[in-house]
Amino acid sequence: MKCVLLAVVLLACGSIGSTATNAQSCVTPEEVKQMAARVESGTNAKYDKKLNEELLKMAQNHRELLQQIVAEDQKKKSDQDKLRKLNEKNTTKLCEILKKNGWPSTALAGQMGVLAAFHTLKNSAPYELQRDLLPVIVGVIKKDPTQKPEFAGLYDRLRVTAGMNPRSAM
Repeated sequence: MKCVLLAVVLLACGSIGSTATNAQSCVTPEEVKQMAARVESGTNAKYDKKLNEELLKMAQNHRELLQQIVAEDQKKKSDQDKLRKLNEKNTTKLCEILKKNGWPSTALAGQMGVLAAFHTLKNSAPYELQRDLLPVIVGVIKKDPTQKPEFAGLYDRLRVTAGMNPRSAM
């Protein structure tokens, strides 16, 4: 119940987050409703190895580029451009995955695939997409509690971006 209430608070703060970035969400309110309905219906998902591998590759590419930039202590504009382009590519791919499959469940993408999806959402996707997916992810958590720790990290990030204290409401 707390998760649902907190998600509603963040959704209500949507106008705050909109000033943080110029980006927009790739999912419409109708698509979010459809994803949430799919989660609620409890449709059994069959494990998709290709999806798992795709999610893992996206997260790994992001981690490797960040490690390279940090290891070389690079502050060059070209490095910022590489990271921006990779984030855009990962967000586009994540949006395609969401539109096709909804938010990845453990049954569909495996535990590592779910972790990779959260990594991409938290580190590549714009605030608006993160915020818009809250009702879907809250619904998934009710059926798949193994995603709670990753949701907590996403939730904290959203609260900070919205200018709120990350843990005051919990």
